[in-house]
Amino acid sequence: MTLYEFNILSPKEQEIATVNGEFLETRKEAGQTVALYSISNFFVELWYDCTQNKITRLNSFKSISRLDPYVSQIHLKIDLY
Repeated sequence: MTLYEFNILSPKEQEIATVNGEFLETRKEAGQTVALYSISNFFVELWYDCTQNKITRLNSFKSISRLDPYVSQIHLKIDLY
Protein backbone atom coordinates (compact mmCIF):
# COMPACT_ATOMS: atom_id res chain seq x y z
CA MET A 1 0.00 0.00 0.00
CA THR A 2 1.28 3.46 -0.83
CA LEU A 3 0.82 6.59 1.25
CA TYR A 4 -1.59 7.92 -1.40
CA GLU A 5 -3.67 4.71 -1.27
CA PHE A 6 -3.76 4.92 2.53
CA ASN A 7 -4.85 8.56 2.50
CA ILE A 8 -7.86 7.90 0.25
CA LEU A 9 -9.21 5.15 2.54
CA SER A 10 -12.12 5.90 4.85
CA PRO A 11 -11.17 6.71 8.47
CA LYS A 12 -12.26 3.22 9.60
CA GLU A 13 -10.25 1.55 6.83
CA GLN A 14 -7.23 3.65 7.82
CA GLU A 15 -7.56 2.46 11.43
CA ILE A 16 -7.67 -1.18 10.31
CA ALA A 17 -4.69 -0.75 7.98
CA THR A 18 -2.73 1.00 10.74
CA VAL A 19 -3.20 -1.64 13.43
CA ASN A 20 -2.31 -4.31 10.84
CA GLY A 21 0.97 -2.48 10.19
CA GLU A 22 4.15 -2.96 12.20
CA PHE A 23 3.94 -1.38 15.67
CA LEU A 24 7.11 0.58 16.48
CA GLU A 25 6.73 2.73 19.60
CA THR A 26 4.45 4.87 21.76
CA ARG A 27 4.77 8.27 23.34
CA LYS A 28 2.57 10.63 25.35
CA GLU A 29 1.50 14.05 24.12
CA ALA A 30 -1.28 16.43 25.09
CA GLY A 31 -2.81 13.82 27.42
CA GLN A 32 -3.03 11.21 24.67
CA THR A 33 -1.10 8.11 23.74
CA VAL A 34 0.47 8.29 20.30
CA ALA A 35 1.34 4.93 18.75
CA LEU A 36 3.72 4.82 15.80
CA TYR A 37 3.24 2.20 13.08
CA SER A 38 5.11 1.39 9.88
CA ILE A 39 3.15 0.44 6.78
CA SER A 40 5.14 -0.36 3.63
CA ASN A 41 7.26 2.75 3.04
CA PHE A 42 5.49 5.26 5.31
CA PHE A 43 4.55 5.81 8.95
CA VAL A 44 1.26 6.41 10.76
CA GLU A 45 0.70 7.96 14.16
CA LEU A 46 -2.47 6.74 15.83
CA TRP A 47 -3.63 9.19 18.53
CA TYR A 48 -5.66 7.54 21.30
CA ASP A 49 -7.54 9.32 24.09
CA CYS A 50 -7.70 6.95 27.07
CA THR A 51 -10.29 9.04 28.91
CA GLN A 52 -12.71 8.89 25.97
CA ASN A 53 -11.58 5.38 24.93
CA LYS A 54 -11.32 6.35 21.27
CA ILE A 55 -8.94 7.12 18.46
CA THR A 56 -8.92 10.86 17.90
CA ARG A 57 -6.75 11.13 14.78
CA LEU A 58 -4.33 9.45 12.42
CA ASN A 59 -1.32 11.20 10.89
CA SER A 60 0.43 9.55 7.94
CA PHE A 61 3.84 10.67 6.70
CA LYS A 62 7.09 9.67 5.01
CA SER A 63 9.50 12.27 6.38
CA ILE A 64 11.97 10.78 8.84
CA SER A 65 12.24 14.16 10.57
CA ARG A 66 8.74 13.47 11.92
CA LEU A 67 10.26 10.56 13.88
CA ASP A 68 12.22 12.92 16.16
CA PRO A 69 9.74 12.64 19.09
CA TYR A 70 10.45 8.89 19.22
CA VAL A 71 14.26 8.98 19.09
CA SER A 72 14.71 9.36 22.85
CA GLN A 73 12.59 6.24 23.44
CA ILE A 74 14.54 3.94 21.15
CA HIS A 75 16.99 1.72 23.02
CA LEU A 76 19.52 -0.21 20.99
CA LYS A 77 21.59 -3.01 22.44
CA ILE A 78 24.90 -3.25 20.65
CA ASP A 79 27.10 -6.26 21.22
CA LEU A 80 30.65 -5.23 20.39
CA TYR A 81 32.17 -8.70 20.81
